[in-house]
Amino acid sequence: MLSYEALVALERALRDQMVLSVYVDGGYSDPAARDQWRIDLRHSLDDIESWLRGSPRADREAFAACRDMALRELGGFGPADGRRSWVGFFTTNGPQHTGAITVGIPTLAAWSTGPCIAPFIRALKEDRPVIVTVMDSAAARIFRYRDGQVELVDTLERELNPDEPAHMSRPPRPGFHGGTRGRAGAEVMQREVRKGTERLLASLGARLAALEGDPGVVIGGI
Repeated sequence: MLSYEALVALERALRDQMVLSVYVDGGYSDPAARDQWRIDLRHSLDDIESWLRGSPRADREAFAACRDMALRELGGFGPADGRRSWVGFFTTNGPQHTGAITVGIPTLAAWSTGPCIAPFIRALKEDRPVIVTVMDSAAARIFRYRDGQVELVDTLERELNPDEPAHMSRPPRPGFHGGTRGRAGAEVMQREVRKGTERLLASLGARLAALEGDPGVVIGGI
C-alpha cells in the first residue's frame, strides 16, 4: 500500500494526463456476494463509456485501452487472495500503480485528468490505528480503533501500597504511640492514593509509547 508521500508523488507525475482510476472492494464476507465488485465495476465503467460517446475518437480509444488494462490486471483478483481492496491507476502508457489496500473502499472507476486519489487518502487515514484511553484515578482502559473496528488492548489498575507500622508482626517498640485513628489514617491513605495514581499514569505513558498508532484521544478525569 502506497504511503502518503508516494501517493502525492504519483499525483504530481500524472496530474496532466488522462487517468483511469479503479478501486475494488474485495472485502465481502458473504460467499454469495464475493463477485459483487465485478458487477459494480462493470456498471461504473459502462457509465464512463456512455459519458464519452460524444467525445473525440482519441478520447474514447484512450479510455478503452485503459479499461482493457484494468480488467487484465484484475483477472486474478478475488477474496481468496486475502486482500481487502485493490486500486489501480492507468494511462495509455500502461499501469502506473496497482496494488492492495488493507481497508475497505467502495468499488468505483473514474476517468479524469490526473488520478482520483480521494478514496486512497481516506483509506490511509483508516489504515493508521488510533489509540483511545478511557481512565479515572483508579484505572485506565486502552482501546485501538482501526478500519472501523474497536478492540480493548489493555486495562491498567492503580495499585496501593499503604505503609504499615514496623511492629505489625512483633511487639511494639518501647515508647511507640499509635497516634490518633481516623484523620491520621485517612491522610496516609490519601497520600498513597495520589502516589498510586502517579504510578498508574507512569505505567500508562510507558504502555502507550510501546503501542503502534496515534495516541490521540484520552478521556477521563483524576
